[in-house]
Amino acid sequence: MTLLQKNVFRAVAVWFSAALLLACGSAAADDDAVAPRPDGGVDASTALDAAPDAHAALDAAPDAHVALDAAPDASVPDAFVPTGIQLLHDHNFLDGFNTYPITPSTTPIGTLIPPTSTGSPVWQLAEWHTQLLLANVPPNITPDGAQWANAYKGVVVDDGFLELAINAEAEWGGVYRQPGQQWPHLLIAQSIYNSAAPSSNTPIHSYASVTMSLQIERVYTDHIQESGYDPSLHACQFLMFLTLQNRNQSHADYGNYIWFGLPFYDDRYATLNESVDVDIGTGHYMFRMASANFMPASLHNQSVVNISVNLLPYMRAAVEDAIAQGIFLSPNLDDYFIGGMNLGFEVPGRSIATFRVRDFNILATL
Repeated sequence: MTLLQKNVFRAVAVWFSAALLLACGSAAADDDAVAPRPDGGVDASTALDAAPDAHAALDAAPDAHVALDAAPDASVPDAFVPTGIQLLHDHNFLDGFNTYPITPSTTPIGTLIPPTSTGSPVWQLAEWHTQLLLANVPPNITPDGAQWANAYKGVVVDDGFLELAINAEAEWGGVYRQPGQQWPHLLIAQSIYNSAAPSSNTPIHSYASVTMSLQIERVYTDHIQESGYDPSLHACQFLMFLTLQNRNQSHADYGNYIWFGLPFYDDRYATLNESVDVDIGTGHYMFRMASANFMPASLHNQSVVNISVNLLPYMRAAVEDAIAQGIFLSPNLDDYFIGGMNLGFEVPGRSIATFRVRDFNILATL
């Protein structure tokens, strides 16, 4: 399937209203808040049910007028060396995390600081709807790095290394989630747009490339599927979303954003198709890349995958289509920037999983 074709999916996705409080750089939110996040990214054919306080479900996806017939090469050369302008702050995870309460909020309540830290955290750690937050205490030092852990989750960081572990079986107490219940998250996030120096940012369409590269390792997965399991309600997902956003403060549409998703892993599907949808309640558009366009192999089939992909053609097409559909109101491409990102787990199912990320870069060229 080519990018943004007309035969896109009709879907229901799971967005709860509190997530909009996390809008990165929106007109109504703190520019340094956790990046906005749709709670879903599932395949439209078996989408998760709408959560309480959810906005109107995704309905008919727009007809797409922009298509890319050739996907970028997702393979990694043997001697791949990333180059360009680093868009991530503290991409080596040296300065730790600001932490947030169980109920989605933009107000941090603590920090997790590794001994390598020489500055203030720029990463945010969201543990939405967990049974117990990670303690605001010094880490244990392990052979892999600085570790914070409890019975429900764990985080390990070292120079260029991140491990996220979640025990949703413990979170759920061995009972399957019911329709309408929220579910545990373990997400890292940060703002990419520099609101303190607006002129230092580059519009999306002015880049020559925006290359995301990282290694993902599926260390351990155990997905419990007993009587009562429903794939439309229960899943384990490891994914990333960027926000593409109008940052022109003089425009009436300032702060409006769209979701741009990369599904690294979903326990129900070895691969995921591309999808384009619109939340008719909020008007926010969500584009999810096909996993085949950036994953050289499925994490179902092998434990380690190296990824390097130029996201720019897809981001440009998503912005241009959102303009064509009237979702973005400014026709001026100079108004649109990368706002922020988040990466990690959403687990509405009874799963126990550990994933590792190494050498995470988002590098732009002009």
